[in-house]
Amino acid sequence: MLAIFPLSFISFFRHTLFNGEIVKSASTAATFFEIEAGGANLSVALMLLLAYFCQAHLQVMCYVVSGYFVYLFVAAISHTLYLSAKSLLQFVPLLACMLYFIIKSGLLFV
Repeated sequence: MLAIFPLSFISFFRHTLFNGEIVKSASTAATFFEIEAGGANLSVALMLLLAYFCQAHLQVMCYVVSGYFVYLFVAAISHTLYLSAKSLLQFVPLLACMLYFIIKSGLLFV
């Protein structure tokens, strides 16, 4: 679960500091989208860090990861619809990994 912390923290920097690199557009809507995505990534990173330092139960971390899974799933659909179907490929390994851990934790069967 802690492997997702650096990923979401790096994604925060990628979306906020290097906006315009992911969505190649000069419109303010693209900049707004990237900053919003960066904020979502930062929130996941901070919640995982907080859960870790508070020694939260594994199930709490699974809830946070499940929320991140939903966010990335919607982002994957959005990339496919508005950019290209090929951009979906960058999401598939991470989504598959996250789904494996969510299922393995038993979160879906509680």
